[in-house]
Amino acid sequence: MGFDLSGMKPTVNTEPSELVIKVKKDWFINYEALNEGEKNQYQAENSKWEEENPGIYFRANVWGWRPLWRYVYSLCSDILTEEEYDSCTYNDGIEISEVKAFAISAILFKALKEGEVEAAILLEKAHNDALPDEDCKYCEEGVRVMKRDDDTEEEITCNSCDGTTKVRLFSTNYGTSVDHVKRFATFAKESGGFTVW
Repeated sequence: MGFDLSGMKPTVNTEPSELVIKVKKDWFINYEALNEGEKNQYQAENSKWEEENPGIYFRANVWGWRPLWRYVYSLCSDILTEEEYDSCTYNDGIEISEVKAFAISAILFKALKEGEVEAAILLEKAHNDALPDEDCKYCEEGVRVMKRDDDTEEEITCNSCDGTTKVRLFSTNYGTSVDHVKRFATFAKESGGFTVW
């Protein structure tokens, strides 16, 4: 699962290519009509255009978005409502206003400049590293029984715990980085407000 954020009134620094305009006009139809070379060209041109115009689009997978947004809320709880915070952790299309997006960006850039972001990330990592492993729920003593196509069974080393019987807590899969925070701060600043899908 991923989170797609779109700028509502993004700053446009460069115009998209004709191919990008054509595909975006009716994405499902136009993209499918492209041959493999054209698809590669579209992806390259679209990536370049989005890079040159960072307020248009921001994407994060669930592992990166939720800790990033949690961190944003920890700094911006006087700007964002609890409803906005909660809604942005789901793909329901909530809108964050231009004023709020710009304020979020300013707060994040200040935290980046003062080293607070890096410190928070290191603290979160230290916290996660200190959490104990939990028992693997997929195996018995590091071994799994797999059914073959011919209905026979085979014992294999558990691929979840590598036979150790212990796994990291699921919550430790979530994390963010200084670069990710910086990219989001730039997006928020240039977005003119954004929606979260």
